[in-house]
Amino acid sequence: MTGRQLPPYMSIWKDQFGKKQRVQCPTFLEAKKLRAEGEADKWSGRHDTGSARRARENILFDELVKDRLDMAKSNINFKHEKGRINFWKKTFKDRRVSSLTHLDIGKVLVDLVESGKLKKITRNQYLATLKCIFSLAEKNNKVDKDPCSGIKKLKDDNKPIRVLEISEERKLMAVMPEYFQLVMVIAINTGLRMAE
Repeated sequence: MTGRQLPPYMSIWKDQFGKKQRVQCPTFLEAKKLRAEGEADKWSGRHDTGSARRARENILFDELVKDRLDMAKSNINFKHEKGRINFWKKTFKDRRVSSLTHLDIGKVLVDLVESGKLKKITRNQYLATLKCIFSLAEKNNKVDKDPCSGIKKLKDDNKPIRVLEISEERKLMAVMPEYFQLVMVIAINTGLRMAE
C-alpha cells in the first residue's frame, strides 16, 4: 500500500506593503521559519507599513499624470497623447488616486461615447492612455491596484472604404461644373475626405 503524499506546506504572511506573500515549503518547520522571517522583516523597523500605505493613499492623480508626461515626451505621438493625458488630468483633477474606482472611469468613458464626442476607436485610445498612467504608477509603487484593469476595449466598427469605379467617376464628372472638376480629380486620386 503506497502512502499518500502530503501537499507542500504554505508559508503565508503580509509584507511591508500589505501584499500577501505565499511560498511553498517542503516541511512544516521550514514554512513556520520562513513566515517568522517575513514577519520579522515587516516589524523590524526597516519597513514602516503604516506610513508607506498612508503615503500611497494621499497621492493625487496629478502626480501620476506628471510622471506619465515625463515618460511620454520621448514618444513619437507625444502631441496626441499629451491631449489625452490632459483630458484625464482635467477629469480627475485634485482627486486622490485611492478614491478612483472602476465605476468612475467607466462612467467617463460611457459619457464620452454617448455624447458623440468620441468614436469607439478614440475611446479605446483614451482608455489605453489611462492604463499607461496607472501601469507606470504601479511600477513606481504609487498605487496598489489599477482601477481600470477590468475595463475592456470596445470593438471597432470599421467599415471598408468604398472606392468609386471608373464608370462612376465619369458620371460624376459629367454632372459636375467645369471649374470644380479639377478639385474633384485631386480629391478622388489623393483620397481626401469630405471635411478636407
